[in-house]
Amino acid sequence: MRTLTVKLYGSDDFGYLNDMINIAGIIYNTALTIIQGHYTETGKLLDKYELQKQLRNLRNADENRH
Repeated sequence: MRTLTVKLYGSDDFGYLNDMINIAGIIYNTALTIIQGHYTETGKLLDKYELQKQLRNLRNADENRH
């Protein structure tokens, strides 16, 4: 397996990329929390479509407008 190394220097693209990576981490952690909470409550896994529905509701909230 090969590894690709990319050096990012201080530019506008780096700030945008950093923001996107942070937002992706927030979305992943939120989805994981939703899945774990649902499993704890019901003992069943949350299906893909129900998770998408809940994440869509969170996306539309005013506090998540980034």
